[in-house]
Amino acid sequence: MIQQITPAPRALTEVKIHAKKRLKACHAGDAMALDRFAPLMNKQGFTQQDIQLKHCQSLLARELGFTDFNHCQRVLSGQAHIGEDLGTLFHSRRCDTLLNHWFSGFDEAQAFLKQSPQMVLLPYKKQFLVVNGADYVDALGLILSEPACIYSTWVGNETVPAYEAFALSLIRHKLT
Repeated sequence: MIQQITPAPRALTEVKIHAKKRLKACHAGDAMALDRFAPLMNKQGFTQQDIQLKHCQSLLARELGFTDFNHCQRVLSGQAHIGEDLGTLFHSRRCDTLLNHWFSGFDEAQAFLKQSPQMVLLPYKKQFLVVNGADYVDALGLILSEPACIYSTWVGNETVPAYEAFALSLIRHKLT
């Protein structure tokens, strides 16, 4: 059975809002916003007025761990399936020092999770990691309004609001 990723429409909307804000900042000449585009501007010969919304969306998607905005949209809209590249949104290098369990298959990761209910299963590209939720959130430096949201599944549609809250928290954290 092919399982789909739970949609997170508020998280996707957040990415779109950030992209529009960045575009507006670039056109207004904001130095911090333009610094993020410096490599693209140098490579493509862009000026600040040449920057379009699609450029902002693509840059934000890459910052969040997706290959491009279409990839980001596919995962956050719930169109992605287990086995596809799900990006690296749920992983941070700050968490590499934690004892995380890595799995190449979803079923194997889910079986491990059933033995350790205090752990959390998260996607990483085409793989999966099972982490201690509280330690993971601490290592990320996240302050969650709903701490239990990290314990929600991102597969299926049973817990959309909680999953979406965690994805939204991660996006806001990575973009600030």
